[in-house]
Amino acid sequence: MPSLLDRLQKALAPDYMVERTIASGGMGTVFLGRDQRLDRPVAIKTLRQEISTAVTLQRFMQEAQHLARLNHPNIVRVHDAGEADDLVYYVMDYVEGETLDARIQRSPLSLTETQELGRELLSALALAHRSGIVHRDIKPSNIFLSDGRSMLADFGIAHTLDKSTALTQTGQLIGTPAYMAPEQFAGGTITPRTDLYAVGLVLFEACTGRRWDQFSEPENGDWAGVPATLRGALTRALQLDPAERWPDADSFARALTGVRPRALTPAALALLPLAALSIWGISHVLSSETRSAGDVAVFPFEAVGLADSTLGDHLSRLTASYLEASPGMSVVPIRTSFQDWRASSLPPAARVARLSGDRGAKYGVWGVVRPSRGGLEIQLYCIEASGRNRLETIVRGDTADRMGVAD
Repeated sequence: MPSLLDRLQKALAPDYMVERTIASGGMGTVFLGRDQRLDRPVAIKTLRQEISTAVTLQRFMQEAQHLARLNHPNIVRVHDAGEADDLVYYVMDYVEGETLDARIQRSPLSLTETQELGRELLSALALAHRSGIVHRDIKPSNIFLSDGRSMLADFGIAHTLDKSTALTQTGQLIGTPAYMAPEQFAGGTITPRTDLYAVGLVLFEACTGRRWDQFSEPENGDWAGVPATLRGALTRALQLDPAERWPDADSFARALTGVRPRALTPAALALLPLAALSIWGISHVLSSETRSAGDVAVFPFEAVGLADSTLGDHLSRLTASYLEASPGMSVVPIRTSFQDWRASSLPPAARVARLSGDRGAKYGVWGVVRPSRGGLEIQLYCIEASGRNRLETIVRGDTADRMGVAD
């Protein structure tokens, strides 16, 4: 009788070559394969036939649909899905690296690494939650670390907030008990804040190497080994009452830096073009200090989920030119800072601090540009060469005049 690998290879030929099994879980088996058309490695997941029912089949395909909808650099992407020879499958990115679980077993993460992990996970979840999807199985073994980036995987038991498409009902216990929020463990109502509790558990474990005493009151928890910068953010994330946790993933992510975002007034939003918005927070903070403190380095902004991948570079160059035009403010040549950035493999926050210091700049500026409600959202960071986060703010604007913005 042909093996599952042989059957899958026959079913997917000639588009994909199936090489070997790389993982097996409760719902399916994952194989290493190769996309023959694009000559690249891929991971191919197929549903275990012994558990194949109408509900499991629907849940399996729903996972593929969830992943295909969530185009984010910190979520494993799906490229193809189908059914052949009574096998259902989907094809996704092959992520080289290790799980967070394996990384923690070697040693806890540093403060900077934990902050970066949290920022990336919460950025991924912010997109999922806006799309009406709650992951509800966030744990170290579902997080992959590859090339300095974390990747969230396994949406197999994700919960949709659209009750018309939900596959589970209140009262069902689905997930990994050790990483469940109290309401999930009790079979209660699942909300985005359920995921935020799990992220709190993961970040606590990441920086201490041990698990949180689940369902304990944060005020009575053992916080030994948790940097003071993280303690406030995790305390709120681990509240037993969902209403007392962070309201959303973005708020939690901002809190991890220990810096409150500066709000722009509606009048400012109405009067300033997007280009001015992108440098408002930075110039507001730095204009008085930098004139006597030294240079600023501006690094290429990361463009996420945008058809125009060069927009981040354009906006960072524009930011540098605005700062350079400010009286008494000097800026590291943009070509130099871009070359430095692309030659480094450090995580973004650590990279900003290190490269700024290397060039004699007191501050480094970096940002992430994303689509947001028909427009653009720019998350800006200003980090001192010492590693201290001096400013984090989010500004939004219209994309109707992208050429004007880039100019």
